[in-house]
Amino acid sequence: MEKIKVEEIEAKVSRKRIRNIYVAINSLTGEVGISAPSRASLHVLETFLKSKLGWLRKHRAKIALRPPKKKIRFEDGDKIEFFGKEYTLKLRSGKKPYGVYAAFGNIEMYAPAAADFEGKRRLMDNFYAAKLAGVTPQIAEKWQERLGIKTESSQLKLIFKTIGDKISSYGKDIAETRITLNKPLKFIYKRMKSRWGSCNISDRKITLNTELAKKNMKCVEYVIAHELLHLKERNHNKDFNGYMESAFPEWEKIEETLKIID
Repeated sequence: MEKIKVEEIEAKVSRKRIRNIYVAINSLTGEVGISAPSRASLHVLETFLKSKLGWLRKHRAKIALRPPKKKIRFEDGDKIEFFGKEYTLKLRSGKKPYGVYAAFGNIEMYAPAAADFEGKRRLMDNFYAAKLAGVTPQIAEKWQERLGIKTESSQLKLIFKTIGDKISSYGKDIAETRITLNKPLKFIYKRMKSRWGSCNISDRKITLNTELAKKNMKCVEYVIAHELLHLKERNHNKDFNGYMESAFPEWEKIEETLKIID
């Protein structure tokens, strides 16, 4: 595994077919991971990591002061996060198909007696994916309307317009520009290590991290709107950030909640 180090901060580097650089910090261990384009130079990565030192130190300090969080082993009594709330996991046996269910204020898991950690985690991932898939269409429709996204036959027309909040000087071009997609929009759900979502612009495909189902609905909305906006603006430039800040006045609080991926 490739690693880089700037001052006291060491980060594992995962190179992928992406355009931007992302950083994530493990909420349990404080370990830092960077996802980077395949051809990003060492100098670029070190410069990026250096720009994040203040944020990383701040969050490592918070992690050090936080009471130890019990690592989830998917055992009876574990605390499971689901859409911003915490539920008790109950392991069950019976005639129900293997899977995870929300019932009576608990999260119930029906798994084979011999199921190991990975097997149980797959069941939980499937549960999270199904729940995200259940709320995404409604949220996406809401934001398609606010962003001016309309379906015309097999195409989606995107008309980015104001959404009731004052649009900053950055973001006005995005707010007033329209484009037409030549492919239908698809949503995919899978567990990812360092990102909450991604947008494949050419394939018109948005991928959401199943771990997003742990967060509150405002965070879910934020990520979906963020990825939809990438269909118009590829980069996180001043226009993109200006529009998102106008759309979500509480964006700083949301970003703080989303900074750490378990």
